[in-house]
Amino acid sequence: MKVRAAGHWDLMASEVVADTLATLERNGLNAKTPLYVALPQNASAFDSVFHDLVVTKLVQHGASVYTTPGQQLEVSYDAKVVHHNLQQAGNWAYEGDNGQVVAGVSPTIGTDYQAATIAGAPAYSEVLLTTTVLRQGQYVARKSNVYYVDNATVGQFAKTEAYRAVNMKVVNK
Repeated sequence: MKVRAAGHWDLMASEVVADTLATLERNGLNAKTPLYVALPQNASAFDSVFHDLVVTKLVQHGASVYTTPGQQLEVSYDAKVVHHNLQQAGNWAYEGDNGQVVAGVSPTIGTDYQAATIAGAPAYSEVLLTTTVLRQGQYVARKSNVYYVDNATVGQFAKTEAYRAVNMKVVNK
């Protein structure tokens, strides 16, 4: 699926919730098992909206979802953007639009991607979305899905910068 709009995020959330609930059921946990959905640190625009969509869909499916962590299972997700510059040499391959496998694809992360695309290299991006369910630190369920994204919308997946608190002192009035 190519992700271009919040409507696509809604479809992603539906897929994540269906897969998560099915996996929990296979592991002997029913829909009433208490869940807490964690918002990632330094949440991106995508993370904030996706969190709301996942919580809503879980509730709509009859899950018991809590607003604070505790003894319940913790559901978390992590979205990582992978940028591919098609002119860089590498041992990567992907299936192109016409179904042919293209060699010489090398993934790049962050600023390497910007420099490569500014220089005119063809590129495309994907989001690796990993959903994890933990019970007291033990994995109960985990799944990763890959989605194509337009390069123009990649910024919606960028994590916000974490700022650390700094104590300052006035030395001269």
